[in-house]
Amino acid sequence: MNGRPEALPKATREAAADWVVRLQALEVAEADWLAFESWLLATPGGRGAFDAAMSIWLLADTVDHNAIGRSIASTRPRGMGMAVWGLAGLSSAAVVAALLVVAPQKPIPGVRSMPSTAVYTTAKGEQRAIRLADGTRIDLGSASRVVVAAAPGARRVTLTSGEAAFTVTHDPRRPFAVTVGDREVRDLGTEFDVRRGGSQIAVTVREGQVEVADIGNTPGSPVALGPGQRLQHEEGSAAQSIDQVSADEVFAWKQGRLIYRDQPLSVVVDDLNRYFPHAVRIEGGRVAALRFTGVLAVDGEDATIRRLVALLPISANREGGAMVLRARDETH
Repeated sequence: MNGRPEALPKATREAAADWVVRLQALEVAEADWLAFESWLLATPGGRGAFDAAMSIWLLADTVDHNAIGRSIASTRPRGMGMAVWGLAGLSSAAVVAALLVVAPQKPIPGVRSMPSTAVYTTAKGEQRAIRLADGTRIDLGSASRVVVAAAPGARRVTLTSGEAAFTVTHDPRRPFAVTVGDREVRDLGTEFDVRRGGSQIAVTVREGQVEVADIGNTPGSPVALGPGQRLQHEEGSAAQSIDQVSADEVFAWKQGRLIYRDQPLSVVVDDLNRYFPHAVRIEGGRVAALRFTGVLAVDGEDATIRRLVALLPISANREGGAMVLRARDETH
């Protein structure tokens, strides 16, 4: 079957458009996310149809989301094409589905540009590449969630959980910024990675430069980061540190490898809990104090845990659906 969205069955395109609209609610129930993931898995071409529908949704210069779901006009405006006129009075999902075929490159007459938002998520063990309308690429890591907001004068992303790598198409007329916790990362034409695990935030630059600003209760001067620099910060505190790292190692998660240099075992466990369905838990003070240097290939839950056990003086036992890590000489 042709991979273009317009070549997919009409029912698939309409269902994808419906999901786009449903997932833009201020609060989306967990049941809806689970139903959405089930639909993606069960629908051939569903991912492509959804991404295409989302791209249309993000064309803020084309679609006024307040206008979608209402009649576009009570009488046909002069010069409005038949394809656009055919959208009058349709539901939000039907308008988005129709735009997948029409895909106008010029603003619709009588429709005002407004900011728009889109939510992208991944399940545990899943990665996803998102291409925005301006060419910017977002690589979303396992168990991660971002909210993208587009408007004529700004581009904003909020990383609410997990990790994402950004390759930004620089446009000084439309600044690009990523909000993560109480920090804002401002792009100056670059490739960078943002990670949020619990209250821990890390920003790493591979190419170009970013500015990281405090948007908490005590905002300070932005901090500039260049290639190979990483900023680490605990949300809610004033402290932050900057060190030199191998950016390629930080980005290795995109190839299914997690690389650590003298990191607390708690950081490793946080990562594993984003990748695998069974919880990993640390038990015992000695284990919690361990630090880890090494490479873990995340090609399977049991295999990854075996590698970790081989590299540290710990044991791993499955208990009640969770994997419990203890010191090897501790009994239970």
